[in-house]
Amino acid sequence: MATFFIFPTESVFWKQGKKLLFNYAISYLERETVLRVLYENLHDKSPIQLSRRIMRVDHSGTDGVVVHCQDGTIVAGDVLVGCDGVNSLVRREMWRLSEQDKPQATPESVRHDLKAEFQCLFGLSTRTRGVDAGEMDVNFASGFSTMVIGGKDGRVFWFVFAKMDKTYTSPNIPKYSYQDAVEFANEYMDFTIKDGLKFSDLWQSRTSVTLAATEEAELKEWTWGRIACVGDNVHKMTPHMGAGGNAAMESAATLANELRKLGQAAKKTKIDLETVQRHLETYQRGRRDRTSAVCDASAQLARLQALDSVANKIIAFWILPTAGDLLVDVNCDMIIGAAKLDYIPTPERSVQGTMPFNPSLGLGKGESKLKRGFAGLPLLALSLFGPWLAEPSNLAMIDKLTPLFLSYDHASNSIRAWPYTGVLAASSGLDVMRFHLDFGIICAVVLFESSRRANVLTISSLPIAFFYCLQSFKIVQVMGVYCFAHYVQSPIENFRAKDMRLTNRAYSGTVLVTLLVAYYVPLVTAIMPVFSITTRLTWGYVFQYFPFSISILQNGLKHLFLEDVMDEDKIRAPDGDLSSIGLTIYTFALFAFVARVLALIGTLTSQVLSQSSDMILMTELGGWAQPIRLFEIHAIFAVLLVWLLYLFSDLKRAEIVQWSWPTLLVCIAAALCLFGPGVTVGMGWLVRERLLATKSHKDAIVDTELKKQAFQNRFFLMTRDMETDDLRLDLRSKKAQLNVATSRAECADFFTEYHGFEPFLEGTRDDGVISDTVRTKLTQSLGLITGDLVDETNVSMPHIFGDSTAWTSVLLKDAILNLVARLSSRVFLGEELCRNEEWLRIAKSYAVDALTATYLMRMAPSLLRPIAYWLIPQCRRSRQAVQSARKLIDPEVKKRKKLVDDALQSGAKPSKISDAIGWMYQVAAGRPVDFVCAQMQLTLAAVHTTTEVLTQAILDLCERPELVQKLRDEVIEVLGDEGWAKTSFYKLKLMDSFFKESQRFTPLVSTAMNRLVEKDITLSDGRFLPKGVRINVLTDFRNPEKYPNPDEFDAMRFVPMRQGQGSENASQLASTSSEHTLFGHGRHACPGRFFAVNEMKIILAQFLLEYDLRAEEGLTKLQPQAFETSIGVNPAVTIEIRRRSKSADVGIEKRQ
Repeated sequence: MATFFIFPTESVFWKQGKKLLFNYAISYLERETVLRVLYENLHDKSPIQLSRRIMRVDHSGTDGVVVHCQDGTIVAGDVLVGCDGVNSLVRREMWRLSEQDKPQATPESVRHDLKAEFQCLFGLSTRTRGVDAGEMDVNFASGFSTMVIGGKDGRVFWFVFAKMDKTYTSPNIPKYSYQDAVEFANEYMDFTIKDGLKFSDLWQSRTSVTLAATEEAELKEWTWGRIACVGDNVHKMTPHMGAGGNAAMESAATLANELRKLGQAAKKTKIDLETVQRHLETYQRGRRDRTSAVCDASAQLARLQALDSVANKIIAFWILPTAGDLLVDVNCDMIIGAAKLDYIPTPERSVQGTMPFNPSLGLGKGESKLKRGFAGLPLLALSLFGPWLAEPSNLAMIDKLTPLFLSYDHASNSIRAWPYTGVLAASSGLDVMRFHLDFGIICAVVLFESSRRANVLTISSLPIAFFYCLQSFKIVQVMGVYCFAHYVQSPIENFRAKDMRLTNRAYSGTVLVTLLVAYYVPLVTAIMPVFSITTRLTWGYVFQYFPFSISILQNGLKHLFLEDVMDEDKIRAPDGDLSSIGLTIYTFALFAFVARVLALIGTLTSQVLSQSSDMILMTELGGWAQPIRLFEIHAIFAVLLVWLLYLFSDLKRAEIVQWSWPTLLVCIAAALCLFGPGVTVGMGWLVRERLLATKSHKDAIVDTELKKQAFQNRFFLMTRDMETDDLRLDLRSKKAQLNVATSRAECADFFTEYHGFEPFLEGTRDDGVISDTVRTKLTQSLGLITGDLVDETNVSMPHIFGDSTAWTSVLLKDAILNLVARLSSRVFLGEELCRNEEWLRIAKSYAVDALTATYLMRMAPSLLRPIAYWLIPQCRRSRQAVQSARKLIDPEVKKRKKLVDDALQSGAKPSKISDAIGWMYQVAAGRPVDFVCAQMQLTLAAVHTTTEVLTQAILDLCERPELVQKLRDEVIEVLGDEGWAKTSFYKLKLMDSFFKESQRFTPLVSTAMNRLVEKDITLSDGRFLPKGVRINVLTDFRNPEKYPNPDEFDAMRFVPMRQGQGSENASQLASTSSEHTLFGHGRHACPGRFFAVNEMKIILAQFLLEYDLRAEEGLTKLQPQAFETSIGVNPAVTIEIRRRSKSADVGIEKRQ
């Protein structure tokens, strides 16, 4: 659907494809068709009573509602819903009954709220020359407007809206005949809709036509007692946005959800009046804000298109042509946040497109601007702080505080930085330059914000020249107002789709050159004493007016050299502007950093910037502009830093970032000390840009509805900006197996060339030493190591969980992590090291530190990563972990090597080895291997994933306590017969199914099988995957076609699947398939999954035998933490446990 807005000047300024946004083409359905389709698809049509007219309604709070029809029919029910339009009989009866219950409950004025200011001639025509299918033409004109829509099969829908002579109110709103419609149409016969199309052409090909007043109303009360009204009964709007029918359907869907809840409650008890009213009030409350917003938007658009005031003419002719996609964005807001029926699946295509359906967003659902305004008041307060200090009467108060305010530049308070006043000494010249280099980065940020899609028609969209016009006030005040307005007008929900973050590349692509020419060159020339006084004064004068020169130069460059590709970018490349934004910020940050380094070399800068014979007095060149003193500089950057914190607060609230406030504050403080305020603000803003481009609001990469509906029975390609491309990829295909690589995909994620990340390098070796060790040694030795695992479990559990028989609170994830680290280390390193506290600290912390470090490294620009590597605390801790591990493991490695080598030299067979050090040495067979880092890689892979799965499983038991005894009985039965024999693991069928169901219900990751395409691949369906593409497979565990009742937890779900012939093993937890990709699939499936499953079964079995468990009472359930595609248990989760009686399970201890 492409839409054009056309003005009397015949200027076309807007065209937008809605199908690409929502993955649905615009469709117009006739009301009769909709009703017929709905009726014909009803399984039971008997409750539908046609051709009945309501005459009276009797209401009883206790017994229900009785409807009396004109033909004498009486219908009784619990709730009456009126959907009978603007002249509603149900609404009239609701008012009557409310008056009987409480006089003046519905004032007479409310009954006349329905008004009409416009009339609409609506028609349907056959195929008409000049009207193309899928296009909509909207004409703005004085006193009227037209809309023409090309539909399917050549049909054309058209509307003519006109203002009436006055505003009419109910019941005096006029009604029209066909002759009235003909007379109305005759006035517009010669009106030109667009080139080659007049209104008379549409009129001649008409098949139907109607003239009607377009009523407007939004009633305050939609319900009373057991009666509710829906649609035009209570919210009627002009049809200019096409929102009336959609709004009615949304209200019906919201009410249907509440009525369904009522119906479910009625199965258990009789529905009383209070319960009915509670649900009906919930219905109205849930629709009120959104309906008000849609009504207001429709009313404003109707008057805007009719150009009915000077203000609307200014908006239409001067503002809207520069507003980009503002109107379509408002329309999209109306669509994406639509209410939905909660009890039916979301249609597949509704969660695709660049704006996936999201009922938590959209028109009327945003954060209150007033609330944000109150929250942002500190920004205004700080903006007043600097000017207050500038008052002479206040300067005396600051004398004792001077050291605080000198921390930025170590200069005197007499320095004036913008414009230049006073004498510029060496240090002051440097200070002036440092301030302006820092402020140059802020100018770049302001320029980028002015061209952002989401900032259209806000203060942030104003050109930078506008702010210079306000320099008759203090610049710190202007900066404070800008930051305050930006915070209020740019809430996080503005970025509901990735393309809303997008800046216009025709502008953002010119920022670097524009600032270099119009800002930095004049600045440096005016400051540097190597130039003559005349030159410096001239360039100083030029610099004073840099906002104007920037605006002029940027617009010139935009029109001469760069093409506006916004329409294309928002569909094809919603992060296409990041490269130019990043280059600009990095460049100016480098300038500021160099100036900061020079400031530390005092003698050098004094020689460069000071010449006693060339000291100049620079007068205030811009007479009306205000100077900035040092303490005002502090106030400016204080405002900017607080603004940055506000932006990150939004990101945290939307769960786009998971960083704690202490971490954020430490990072900002470190950046301030190292790089200065300008670089800190600029780089912080750039980090936000990258987060907005790659992360989703309150979700990981894919949300629940997308996982449940969007990719049924297929695999898909996912890019980093969350665009999805549907493809059917057979994971059993040899072509797919041979041309995708796991190790190289991991190398691209982890910075294996840096010290501290060597374990990742060992894990991506092409010779497969680690995977071969796990596959051929660890897996084949499961029977040998089972005794060690059981022994270590029995030793460690009392140490970790305690021996108390009273209920005790336990930090679950931390306790399980301790236990798994001990057990895994027992197998990998032997009995001695598995209890070494230093090694256990490394085993538990390295994964967290290293993965966090790699994430932060990816956030840094590639040019600055070598610097970031030495500044990020997690990188330092990762380096220290590797060093400490070498000291602990190297002696053990040498010991194992000596035992094997001595045996081989003597011709004897090496003794049976039961730890990974010896296994790896045997598998390596002389190949060079970093055994320490290989051991860390094994631990990295084994400890944290197993911890997450076990922790989630135990939480599932706390939520479903009826499963505890069932699992415990199975353990007693299996172990009581044969102890921990090889077959015992297979016989724990309920436990195996329970673990698998736990991971199906709350998976560890939302995508699996990270692969890098090494060669071009053409799939069987013709889809092409180019070399270098990264692919993942969705863990599609909520697909109802694969899992009946997918939203219900069924611990027995996979037990029956193991009873079919040939499927005894296929449904086990350790088995992989295209339906269950938790452990991967195919050649690159996790080789250690058999060990991990056995380890988890031993731990859970022993835990159930030794301890009782329950959810801790009174605590709010903590939600899992999503990080990119990973989903982890919240580390703050606690449960209660107690030690069971020693005699509770007679016979088990002996078997063990």
